[in-house]
Amino acid sequence: MKGQDRRPRFHVTAALIWKDRRVLIAKWLFAPVLAPLVRNRLIIFVLTGVAVAQVWLTAVGLPAWQCPFRSALGIPCPGCGLSTAIVFLIHGEWRAAMTTHAFAPFFLAGFALMAVVGVMPGRLHIVAVHRIAVLERSTGFVAFLLMSMVVYWLLRLPGWL
Repeated sequence: MKGQDRRPRFHVTAALIWKDRRVLIAKWLFAPVLAPLVRNRLIIFVLTGVAVAQVWLTAVGLPAWQCPFRSALGIPCPGCGLSTAIVFLIHGEWRAAMTTHAFAPFFLAGFALMAVVGVMPGRLHIVAVHRIAVLERSTGFVAFLLMSMVVYWLLRLPGWL
């Protein structure tokens, strides 16, 4: 041991700390969000049932679940208008749907995916959940969509005020 360098082998530098932060941010952004939801069939059926009920009530003109964000703060939330836009999509009115809320096709596709995965038989259900998780980890599309939706909301907000 005599004559050997006794400095620690691992030096903490600003570059290393920055790299660790980037890794943590990347892990957070690319963490599966949809896959854990579709893994549990009960969650799938509850979420899909609530979404179908909300859209149906909106479609027939009955009072649907009101936005708590808008009720409490007086401004719309990032999801305000989604139910109406999805009703427009179902009726084939794409222009009205996109004017009401541009993210309606993504939510409609997401709920349709959840419903399909929810009724898949055992082994096929597990494979689908795994593939969704791999897709989320490799692309980070759910985090990207959610962040894009917040930016979209912020851009639309002045028109509502």
